Amino acid sequence: MSLIYVIGAYLPAANNRTVFMDSLSELGAITSFYSSNGNIIIAGDFNAHLPRDANSTGRQFKSKAFGEFIMRYNLVDMASTVVSRHYDQL
Repeated sequence: MSLIYVIGAYLPAANNRTVFMDSLSELGAITSFYSSNGNIIIAGDFNAHLPRDANSTGRQFKSKAFGEFIMRYNLVDMASTVVSRHYDQL
């Protein structure tokens, strides 16, 4: 049986690139550690949108970095994933 780790995350809302990237890097280290020991769920407020949703110039660096983070750690964005209504048949 594989362990499941639930990680609560809050990334800074300010558009300070250094602070945001440092926080994302810290979340990456936590993700690497726990994903090597089991499955992970990361939930929280990332204060970023995936690139397809980025509207404002101030958020574009966050969106790009967040999208790369998801790809780097092979994560699934549940906000844009269709979940079957028939979950009992999964």
